[in-house]
Amino acid sequence: MQMENILKWNETVVRDFLMKKDLSDLIPLCNGLNGEELLDLYGMCKSSSIIMYRSLKSELLNIHEKVLPISTFLHFIHRLRIVDGNDIPLNMYIYTEHLPEHSQDDE
Repeated sequence: MQMENILKWNETVVRDFLMKKDLSDLIPLCNGLNGEELLDLYGMCKSSSIIMYRSLKSELLNIHEKVLPISTFLHFIHRLRIVDGNDIPLNMYIYTEHLPEHSQDDE
């Protein structure tokens, strides 16, 4: 896999990220988003977390008839903070089983 930062992610990579990081509840809300747009969503969630949680939860329920657990929302913020803050390449984050600081594969 080519090493790319989040700003270069396409819609497929965003979907892959959400699936591999146990954020599949967010797939309907992020359908069609690229990495830059996902990063914008993360920024909105970070700056207005209560409002954004309510908004995303409402959209998911009303449009897609699914529930957005608070745990999924918090996992999303945490996992994007790691990617955004460290400019982590795809193959070092998306395709690993654990978060980088908890990796059992010390190279």
